[in-house]
Amino acid sequence: MTACTNKARGAVVAALAGVLALGAVPAVALATGTADAQVDLLVSDQANAFFKGTVELDSLSATDGVYTTTATGKALEIKATKVVLPADSIEVDVTGDDYELVFYKADKDWKRTGSELTEVVDAGNYVVVVRAVDGEYAGGEAEAKLTVSGKAFSTNEADYTVYEVNPEDAKDVSDTTLIYTGSALDLGVTVKGGGDTLVEGEDYEVKFLLSGSSATDAGIDVVDAKDEDDKTITYVAYITGLNEYAGQVFSKSFTVQPFDLSKNNVTIEVSDVIGGGSKPTEPARVIMKDGTELDASLVQLTHEGVWGVNDGYKFTASAKKGYEHNVTGTTEVTVNKVAYEATFEYDGEELADSYTFYRNEKEAFDWDKLQVFAGDDELKDNKLKITVRNAKGTEVDEENVIEYAGTFEITVAVDPSTTGYQYGGSRTFTVTTYNDSIDADAQVFVSYDDKVITSLEKWYDGDTIYVSDFDVTVKKSNGQNASAYKVSILDSEGKDVTSEGIKDAGEYTLKVTSNRLEFTGTTEVPVTVHKADLTSVDLTKLEDYKSSEYLPINDTPGNIDDTLDVQYNTHKKDADGKDVWAPINDVFNGSAWTTDTVSIEKWDAEKGEWVKDSGTYCDEAGKYRLVIKGDEDLAKNFEYANDDYTTTYEFVVVDDSNKTKWFEDVLPTDWFFNCVNVMSGNSNFKGGTSVSSNPLIKGYADTNAFGPNNTINRADVAVILYRMAGAQLDNIDTDLGYSEVNGWVTGYDDVDGNMYYAKAIAWATKMGIVHGYDNGDFSPTDAITREQLATMLANFAKAVDREDVKLDSEALETMPDAGSVSTFAEKAVSWCVANELMGNDGSIRPSDTITRAETAAMAYNYLTQLQGW
Repeated sequence: MTACTNKARGAVVAALAGVLALGAVPAVALATGTADAQVDLLVSDQANAFFKGTVELDSLSATDGVYTTTATGKALEIKATKVVLPADSIEVDVTGDDYELVFYKADKDWKRTGSELTEVVDAGNYVVVVRAVDGEYAGGEAEAKLTVSGKAFSTNEADYTVYEVNPEDAKDVSDTTLIYTGSALDLGVTVKGGGDTLVEGEDYEVKFLLSGSSATDAGIDVVDAKDEDDKTITYVAYITGLNEYAGQVFSKSFTVQPFDLSKNNVTIEVSDVIGGGSKPTEPARVIMKDGTELDASLVQLTHEGVWGVNDGYKFTASAKKGYEHNVTGTTEVTVNKVAYEATFEYDGEELADSYTFYRNEKEAFDWDKLQVFAGDDELKDNKLKITVRNAKGTEVDEENVIEYAGTFEITVAVDPSTTGYQYGGSRTFTVTTYNDSIDADAQVFVSYDDKVITSLEKWYDGDTIYVSDFDVTVKKSNGQNASAYKVSILDSEGKDVTSEGIKDAGEYTLKVTSNRLEFTGTTEVPVTVHKADLTSVDLTKLEDYKSSEYLPINDTPGNIDDTLDVQYNTHKKDADGKDVWAPINDVFNGSAWTTDTVSIEKWDAEKGEWVKDSGTYCDEAGKYRLVIKGDEDLAKNFEYANDDYTTTYEFVVVDDSNKTKWFEDVLPTDWFFNCVNVMSGNSNFKGGTSVSSNPLIKGYADTNAFGPNNTINRADVAVILYRMAGAQLDNIDTDLGYSEVNGWVTGYDDVDGNMYYAKAIAWATKMGIVHGYDNGDFSPTDAITREQLATMLANFAKAVDREDVKLDSEALETMPDAGSVSTFAEKAVSWCVANELMGNDGSIRPSDTITRAETAAMAYNYLTQLQGW
């Protein structure tokens, strides 16, 4: 195989398949390589002028050429009134039907990204495009720059509240006193904009940082109240707007209070020591009346006196060493040492760990059935201490257990001082009262996309799934709809992600819970979000010729999405059961779609490497590849074909301006496609030269076939070289003889002077380009070898282009099969290798017969390398 090169242009114009590849040249080459130059050559003067026009937008003001407006949460009213052309400041009214207005997201350089938009809703930078679809400016596009600021957050500090999340009620934002507990606090932030309370995950996201940190730092857990130097730690809730609030930020500073043991609302529970038990060193529980509970292992109990007889002993509760900056104060705690443990019963039976009652069956907890005995004697209320806490941990009155549905924790403790420290002990049990019992398998219905589901499996598509996307219906026993239930989303680790929704691929659970309704059966719906499948992609802009795919040269400045329309498999099915493909930029969130994430690279055979395309995208023929590149972070949501987080898709770009004349056996994906089509006049040289009127190589007569893999004979090579001399033939003194009877005088007995190749052989012989054999014959139909063609090309260069053909041993030695070159051909072959006319695939194969396609490639290389075509 002989690759086509164009050293004069500083790059190989193509490559494809096999060891080395070959490319094509664009239908129109640019004088400057700029987008304007390209437009100048491809559209009308009016349309070209329109491209350079300035767009004026109605009711919007511009600073430094950038229009600005503010998002409203709805499609913005953006209208273009006119385009001012640079020539003589002509104003074109663009409000009529001849023009349309579309939008693109803009990158940092104000280049179009992503797919075309018909409206603007979210904040961000946009390219506004006025497109002339008809009329004298048809084909032209003019652009304006537009910045949409996010809807404003409130500037009132009071509208931002950091609160501790109530696991039982997501709407409860009342707990704004943040107290150290020894664990990371589950915090939320209330945010307002335009007077409305915004929704986390939809309108904003929040992360927590240490004061003084960079806004780009990763969020941290909020745990400590003070540092080891006993200085209060200041945290910052860093709030970032999303969607129509994009670009908005607000920082709310807050602190965490130490857990103060000396406060009178703190209860330190210590279990009674029964019989000969040892002195306790830490409490069983440390909890405030509002339910804030400290890790009891961070508190120590100390007692300096004698531990002996049954009695009440005074202990001091204080922070363990190392926790003094987060746990402050001390308090005195009574630890009771008693002889015997009391007996606890409910309704005549030993007190159980939990009780359940159903209001729809007229059931309720009965305080009169709760009994505590010291031996045979029942202990009445004045000898007992009863504590009731709701599900949040807050102390409530005893009547709550009877009056309200829900779960309550009840602790019944004996006051040992009233029994002479003979009896003590305590029991903690739960009472749950339900309004109804519901069989979730039969009475709970979950729908998604209007379909009842028991599980959900979908592929990541860039959209966040919120609880509101599910329709949950719970039927009570009487057939009516229930309302006292909660729907949550949990991630694979059981973390509640309801507020932020399902943003990433992974395993999740939609869970229905209630503190008023008892659910039996399955109350969880598994949700699986698979990674978006980028292991294979489809380019819809590719065209087909005899089952060979190619991309026509991009004849207008564009971007990747416009040029290729990259599609990924959504793993959805259409009505016919076929896979549904969608634009790949749809699956990327926000700025993830960039020229680094999705790029185009062109094969540079001279460098032997892929080179990133300049940005006009596929405006030259050649071998290209689409590169989708991710990283470890993106790989959370995207499946790539390769271990280095990449997927590549190779394709060829060809000039199809003369597609109707393509040979049926020369396909766009063939390495020789460009050489054959250029040499046959079906495509232009890169420099713009066309040979369409006088093809240098032709196919077989009366067919549409070229025979690329067939050998070529000596006569046909002479014809090709004769045609390559072209206009120079008139200036070359060849003194060719011709007669009406015998035709052209070639000097060879075996050459018919009236054959199509006779004049070419006569000319080539006179010029010293070809020679006959020792027996005086030319043997016109003999197949030619690669080194013989190299010799003819070298002779052609000396005779026609006055090239100084010299032996280049250094170039020849780079070829592994240099030793097999015949002595007569060494100079010619080395010169061809040095000038990249042959050997571009890494070998010479000098004695192999050369094919018609390889001949076209060597001739093409000669014309582009040495004649500058």
